Amino acid sequence: MVEDDLAKMIVEKIMLEKHLLKNIRIKVLPTGGWTNTLTMAYDILSSNLLLKGTRLAIVLDRDVKDAVPNFMSTHKECKGLKIDYLPISSLEKYLRANLYTTVDSDFLSLLDTYLFQKRPLAEILRLYKKENKKEDNDGKILYGYLLNELRGMRRDRDDLVDIVVKYILEHEAGNIEALSTYLKGKIDS
Repeated sequence: MVEDDLAKMIVEKIMLEKHLLKNIRIKVLPTGGWTNTLTMAYDILSSNLLLKGTRLAIVLDRDVKDAVPNFMSTHKECKGLKIDYLPISSLEKYLRANLYTTVDSDFLSLLDTYLFQKRPLAEILRLYKKENKKEDNDGKILYGYLLNELRGMRRDRDDLVDIVVKYILEHEAGNIEALSTYLKGKIDS
């Protein structure tokens, strides 16, 4: 179980890249928010909705890691849930942090070279800075700018997620390995 469909895409791509999908069926379910994910996981487990031999893994965006213990302490029913986190805060926050807040020139160059071939990414970022007057700490506005550009090139977010996941596989190895180990443990248990 994951928070949203972007997290679903990231988890599926990591499982594919790490060869965790051999001879088994896995369904990654986006639930709509981290608290919903935790309460739904509890509901599923407490209602015995899983078939025998079915395992439940919970993967949340890394940006909620500090808030989870407080939620768990006030929701005793969720206390026994085992949780792991994506290697990044969220796709939107990762893009904003690495393309705008503190520019990762290798990451920007990779996206610019292989994805944003119609209009340079630097131009899209200038447009975002010029036009956007709202608070965008969660990166959703920048993400919207990027998606609009992709649609104009007949591409979609899958193309963006694919490149981001490949990049984090190379540059966030420790967090990727922790998540892979967690998922492999859930699959093998």
